[in-house]
Amino acid sequence: MPRGWGAPGTADLVRVYLLARGRGTPYGAYKFIRAWLEAKYGTVGKHYRPPNYQSMRNLFSAALKLGLIEDAGRGPAERPHGLQRHYYRVAPGRERDPAWRNPKLARYEPEQFRRVAGGIPRRMLTREEINEIVEFLREHPEL
Repeated sequence: MPRGWGAPGTADLVRVYLLARGRGTPYGAYKFIRAWLEAKYGTVGKHYRPPNYQSMRNLFSAALKLGLIEDAGRGPAERPHGLQRHYYRVAPGRERDPAWRNPKLARYEPEQFRRVAGGIPRRMLTREEINEIVEFLREHPEL
């Protein structure tokens, strides 16, 4: 994943994914980010390392505890004896919350988050980038 202060973060991509889909799962967000970054930048692992699934689950957990996302219901399991899917959506009024810049840091190190967020802010996705992601999701309904 592109890094540094000029790059949008994984949480911002998750936010746009959930807003575009209406609701989603951590695994769906994981698949989307891998597919979108691979389509945008080429081979996965060459210039960036996308987040793994466990990182995505941790991000969803932190966002849920911060109130950035909320439970959007359950869905059927993929396999006969599997666990039900847990769907989440962006909480109303929290779409542009500063905690989306780094939910894990905001949840577990709030003092450090306030210092960092008060300094050089991480760039959020632009309207053009958001439109590009929404179009990508329309072209790939399986994600």
